[in-house]
Amino acid sequence: MFLIKQPSVKSHVLNYELCPPLDLMHDLDSYSAYYDPLYYPHYHPEIFSTPENFCAWLQASLSFHGDVCGSCRPLYKSTAVIYDGSALCVHVDDTSMMLACSHFESPLYSHCSVFHRHASFHIAATSSPGAHHVSAASCMAAHVDDDPGWFTYPDDCVRSHLLALSAPILSSAMRPLCQRRSLVPCNKNNCIDFIMRHFSAHKTQLSVLMPDDFLDHLTSTVVPFGCPRTRVSILAAKFQNLYSEQVASALRAPPDVVGVYDVPTVLSAASVSISMPWLTVSLDDLTRRLEKLSRAEIQLCLHRLPSTF
Repeated sequence: MFLIKQPSVKSHVLNYELCPPLDLMHDLDSYSAYYDPLYYPHYHPEIFSTPENFCAWLQASLSFHGDVCGSCRPLYKSTAVIYDGSALCVHVDDTSMMLACSHFESPLYSHCSVFHRHASFHIAATSSPGAHHVSAASCMAAHVDDDPGWFTYPDDCVRSHLLALSAPILSSAMRPLCQRRSLVPCNKNNCIDFIMRHFSAHKTQLSVLMPDDFLDHLTSTVVPFGCPRTRVSILAAKFQNLYSEQVASALRAPPDVVGVYDVPTVLSAASVSISMPWLTVSLDDLTRRLEKLSRAEIQLCLHRLPSTF
């Protein structure tokens, strides 16, 4: 199964004629609006069985929702959904958003959350009225207000980094999370299992929050002095406060890059790189050149960046 979808707990109001008769046998297909896959995923296992099926269903559902929802209708023209092997990339018009699979598994997920997040990106990217080109600063501002790349790291990667920590560090990090001391796991593997379940539940809960709700929910979270209060920095501070600096760093650590290189090849590549003139160009000059690109070109580039950035 590709996704383990939890039934939605969001309010779902339908006209009377769209609801099935009470206590009478009926055909599920005749009441498709009522038996929405978000609310009755167990009746639609084929949708959540493969990435291809889920992407096709989500793309069609987002398009339909955008046409009928009063608050989302003016926010978009087209949608597309792609699975890149670790996360889902949702394209709304010329904006791309990387969302972890757990974002859609959550019972708090709603299609509105996708469109309202797109709206916040669009406002940041078009902060200069009448501008035909997006600035590097505004494009990066939209990027850092998405969920961080480490929200999408596979469980095997997270577990391997936690295994590198000592048992006392893991036990100390999770002890405050247990309501009763008797619930504290007694060995390292149990500590890791507990932290991973706790981390997965919290990142899913936070990932589906609308921008305003997100800031209200984490208003007491303090970020380091001089650090802007973006979604990325607030989430990093939140999980560091929860688990300690060592455990939070392990959760954010990117997957290991596996490769075999011989020294002469590396030195040769370094020699070629040093001769590249763009490496000596000032940051201001690079920024001015980026500002000449269209918004679509810069956002496409950001989408192609590895999730570790």
